[in-house]
Amino acid sequence: MQRVLLALGVVLAVLAALVGTASLLAYGPAPARDGEMALDGLGAAVGVAWPDSGGVAIEAQTWADAAAGLGYAHAADNAFEMALWRQTARGETAAWFGDSARAADLHARRLGLDALARQTYDGLDAPTRALLDAYARGVNAALNEPAVAQSDAFVWLGLTPEPWQPWDALAVERLVAYLATPAPDASWATAIAASPDVAAFARTDAAFRKTAAVAGTAFGRAFSAPTPTGRAVVWHQPAGASALPLVVPVAFHVGGRRVAVASIPGTLSMPAGTDGAATWAVLLASSLRVEPFAGAPPMPVYSRVVTRDGGETLVAIARDSSGLVLGRAPRVRPDSVRTDSVRADSAAVAPAVAPAARPAVAAPRPVTLADTTAARPDSVAGRSAQWIVRWPGFRVGTDAALFAGLAAGRAPGDFVLLQGDGLIATAEGARTLGQPVVVENGLVGDDRTARWGGARLAEIAAAGSQASAAQLAVDARSMWAVRRLPPLLRALGP
Repeated sequence: MQRVLLALGVVLAVLAALVGTASLLAYGPAPARDGEMALDGLGAAVGVAWPDSGGVAIEAQTWADAAAGLGYAHAADNAFEMALWRQTARGETAAWFGDSARAADLHARRLGLDALARQTYDGLDAPTRALLDAYARGVNAALNEPAVAQSDAFVWLGLTPEPWQPWDALAVERLVAYLATPAPDASWATAIAASPDVAAFARTDAAFRKTAAVAGTAFGRAFSAPTPTGRAVVWHQPAGASALPLVVPVAFHVGGRRVAVASIPGTLSMPAGTDGAATWAVLLASSLRVEPFAGAPPMPVYSRVVTRDGGETLVAIARDSSGLVLGRAPRVRPDSVRTDSVRADSAAVAPAVAPAARPAVAAPRPVTLADTTAARPDSVAGRSAQWIVRWPGFRVGTDAALFAGLAAGRAPGDFVLLQGDGLIATAEGARTLGQPVVVENGLVGDDRTARWGGARLAEIAAAGSQASAAQLAVDARSMWAVRRLPPLLRALGP
C-alpha cells in the first residue's frame, strides 16, 4: 500500500536539555523539508518537521510509521555520518580512503560488527523487524534525493551512497556499543606484556577508536534532583572528538503519546528521553576484557578487505559467541572455509568517479588473526599461550526493541550490547537501572570519578536551596578540586 510521507510545519516541544549539534558538513542544497512525498509501506500519513527550536518533530499513528519518519529525518540531516559509520562497521573504509584504512577494516572484521548484525536481523521477532524495515525505507527515501546523495562529502569522495538495508541500523548500533567499551587500559597490562597478539590487538584497537573519533562514552553519568518546578533529570554523555553528532533530539507524537528523545543517527537507539511523566537516561557503556584461553579455538571464518585501488587482504578470524581468540587460526581444509561477511565478495561502494589510474593489483595474501600490518617473526607456533577477548557484542542480539519500548512507555528488560545502567525518574523519585559503578545522591555513573558529581549534589542539598534544571545541567563546581586545593595552596607556600 502506498501512502504519503509529509514534511509539513508540525511543531512539537523538544526538551531544552536535548540541544541539537550542527553537522560538520552543513553545506550545499537541502533535502525536501516542505510538501509531500510518496513512500511505500506506511499505514497512514506521517508528519516530519524541523521546528525553529531545533531537532526534528515526527507525528504518526504507529511506531512503525514513526520509524520511517525517523529514518528520513536522520538521513536528511546526517546521511554522510550514517554512511561513514556503516562503512566503518562493515570494515570497508579502505574502499573509500585507501590502504591507510586497512588496519581499521581488519579490526572491524575481527569484531564481526556487520556479520553479527545480519545474523541478529535474521533472528528477530516480526515487530522489531518491522521497525527496522520501516526505518530503512525512510532512510532510502532521503538517499534517493539528489540533495542528499550528491551532498558535498559524497561528491568530494566520488561516491554514491548505497541503499540502506534494515540490518545496517544494527551494524551501526553494534559499532556504537563497541566504542562504548573502555579502551584497553592498565587492566590489560599483564596480557599485553605476555602476548604479542594482545599487544597487537591493543595497538590496532587504539587506531580504530581514533579513526572513529568517538570515545569516552564510558564516563557518562546521569542524575535526578528536585527543582523548584518539579524533578529534573540531567544526562551527561561525553562523545569524543568527532565533529559529527553522536545524538540528535527528536520529538514524537505517536497515537496520542508525546515523547522527546535523544536519538543516535543510523540506529533506533534512544538513550535518553521523556514523556512528561517519566524520564529515562541510559549510559552508553559496555564491557571489554581479556582473559587467558586454554581451550580449542573456534573454527576460523575468513573475510576479505578490498581497498580503493583494488588491493585485497584476507583475514582469518577465530571468533564465536564466547569471544575473540587472539593467536594463529588453525589450518582448515578449503572445503570447510566459512566467510564472515553477509556479502560474499565484501564488495565496496563503487565510486561515482573512478580513480584516474589504478596500479597493478597483487593476488590476495592470507593474514592471520594476529596480523594487523604484516607477518611478524614471533607469529609462529609454540610462543605464548592464547588469550580471548570478551565482549557482549560477540553474541547476536540488539537493544533496539528495548529503546523502542522505553519510547512507547514500557519498562526496559535486560540489555544485550550495552550494560543498561542508568535511571528512570518520575515525580515520586528515581529508580536505578542496571548496576552502575556509582550510585550516590541520585546520581549514577559507570566510572568512579562520578562520585564527585554525587558529592556536589549533596552539597547543593545541604545548602537548603534547590537549583533549577538549567543550573543543574551546566553546574561546573568540582568537589574534587575543592578537596585538592587546600593542600596545593599550602605546598605553594608564601
